[in-house]
Amino acid sequence: MPVWRINSIKTIKKKSGKLDVVCSVNYDCVDKKRIGDWEPEGIVNGDLELNTEDLSVFKAYADLKESDVLGWIRRDLGDAKVAEIEAQAAAKLAARMNPILPAAVPRSMFPWS
Repeated sequence: MPVWRINSIKTIKKKSGKLDVVCSVNYDCVDKKRIGDWEPEGIVNGDLELNTEDLSVFKAYADLKESDVLGWIRRDLGDAKVAEIEAQAAAKLAARMNPILPAAVPRSMFPWS
């Protein structure tokens, strides 16, 4: 199952009487699998401008938890987009685990010729 993580947050100094309002988030959605010592990853990175129109359930920046910000990302992206991003991360993981090798090229000249 993919894991979401926050890389950075941007804030607006003051909006609607509130201070340090989170307005933008940079995130990763990471799908990974451990195979012995190898742990390939499929990562999708994104930037999201959060909806800051309704601050009735405002939470002070100092009181934020990662789960708060991840909840805002899921809310603003919507279920379909979250599922799409998670599917992209899974596809990238699968591609890393099973790389497509180039086709064999026939040679008519040999190194000993």
